[in-house]
Amino acid sequence: MAPVYADHPFKLIPDPRPEGEKTQNDMFDDVATEMTCVHNCFIRGINAVCLQAPYVKPAETKAFLNYAQLWSKMLHMHHKEEEAIFFPGVEKIAGEEGIMAANVEQHHAFHEGLERYEAYIQACLENKEQFNGKVLVEIIDTFGAILTQHLTEEITTLMDLRKYGTEQFKDYPAMASQLAEQALKNAGTTTGIIFVVTCLDVHFEGGRWSNFPPIPWIINMMFRYIHFWVHSDWWKFGPCDRLGNLRPLYAVPKE
Repeated sequence: MAPVYADHPFKLIPDPRPEGEKTQNDMFDDVATEMTCVHNCFIRGINAVCLQAPYVKPAETKAFLNYAQLWSKMLHMHHKEEEAIFFPGVEKIAGEEGIMAANVEQHHAFHEGLERYEAYIQACLENKEQFNGKVLVEIIDTFGAILTQHLTEEITTLMDLRKYGTEQFKDYPAMASQLAEQALKNAGTTTGIIFVVTCLDVHFEGGRWSNFPPIPWIINMMFRYIHFWVHSDWWKFGPCDRLGNLRPLYAVPKE
């Protein structure tokens, strides 16, 4: 059987920069493309969960469920930080209340399905339910399209902020950096950060994300060579290896 990669069923977000302008970034390009990178980590993650769920061996169910649960925890954290820090900051800089409201509303649109996803995983981890991968896929199908639509459309919203001009948005890069720093602080060095590592294809878009996230090289290597092993049984379900190389998914049909 041909190798299966986490590039479907939900489509990754393409580079949002216009053709012919992909080597001349301004602050709006920088923030939007970095957010695209983060959102694609979530898309690869849910693709990996969806594609592998029906084929997980009973002995590896707990590790898989921990990985699937971490995906939702990271998504919640990301959206909480956006709503608390990033979106209000954008509206304040723009001087226009409500310009990010549609993005917040989209968060709520897939909330019910995400809650079902989390409840089912928790019930299986507590042995209140017997895990059935097909059931988990059915739950994902109730919210996955809405979620990935949101992740894609938010990038368009960020690119459209250019209309306010660089002078008005001079504090925008610093605010985006604050969001990134808060995310790294809250992620967990042996959980959330390793989740990102195993969902970040460093060769995507010609390798432009090989140094993401923007942390010192030695710390990056510490995550990949030391912290990775704390929950190594989880990460075999990730779409990338510990060095960020996209790889065939682990739990898929062999024939």
